[in-house]
Amino acid sequence: MNSKPSFRFVPWLIFFFSALISIPVFILLDLVVIAKCVGILTTVILAVMIRFWLHLLRHRNNPKQRIALNQNDTFEILRMMPCFGEFSVSEKKDLLHRVGITLSTMEISDPGSYAQGKISSRNLAIAIGITMCFETTLKDVNSSQTYHFVLSDKPGVLPTENGVLVNLEETLTKLKGVTKVEVLQFVNA
Repeated sequence: MNSKPSFRFVPWLIFFFSALISIPVFILLDLVVIAKCVGILTTVILAVMIRFWLHLLRHRNNPKQRIALNQNDTFEILRMMPCFGEFSVSEKKDLLHRVGITLSTMEISDPGSYAQGKISSRNLAIAIGITMCFETTLKDVNSSQTYHFVLSDKPGVLPTENGVLVNLEETLTKLKGVTKVEVLQFVNA
């Protein structure tokens, strides 16, 4: 049995096509009241079906919602990545949207143990999320998959069978030294 819901467009397209064609026919036959009823009924059914199709589309792949970043988060991003202040409003919005999508697909193992006292767990997630924006393009991020990150004292970003090992100090240093051009290159990819 197919687990993905069917949109069943063809029967509904035939129905809407025939209903819309019948309206001028009813008007030509001086059945204006019937033409108005068919028009209103077609409009109502079309509105309901569009909502139904959008609902199916939204839940088809079980996507995760983007995590919204607030003003405090933008302040922390500016502190972690000084070039963020050079961005225009639309560029900031694009980066925050991209980071929000990335954050919705990641999970960090035991952030308190390694980063204790160095950075809050939310800011840690944002820092890793921004770094992952540089590592992947938006097309590579699968919203139904969770990426598992483990903090490590080993240098670099190392993929393992349990997830990805990430070095906190190296990540924060990388963010401090990144330029606006480098960030926009990855955000717009």
